[in-house]
Amino acid sequence: LAEKRVEESMAALEEGRRVAIEAQEKRTLSPNTLLSLNNEIKAKRQELADQLAEAISQPSTRAGELRSAVLALKKLGDGSRAHTLLLRSYERRLQANIQSLRSSNTSYGV
Repeated sequence: LAEKRVEESMAALEEGRRVAIEAQEKRTLSPNTLLSLNNEIKAKRQELADQLAEAISQPSTRAGELRSAVLALKKLGDGSRAHTLLLRSYERRLQANIQSLRSSNTSYGV
């Protein structure tokens, strides 16, 4: 995911949240419409969180992208999931490096 698109998505979610709060305070939307708006915001927030989690889980995700995705997931209120995925990502990279070292030691006859 492009970092700019994530920021834009998060800004749009925040704007939607503000609109929903304002509509509730001023009673400009019917209760059903307000409920639909809140449910849609929640669904989009979850969709973005799932996309970020998928990006974090990809072995090809670079360190800078990984950090950005983890921070964005944390900002979405899913810090525990972000932490777990970050640790799993580091574990996979560590295992791959260990395997690489073992392979290189074997090829040199060590």
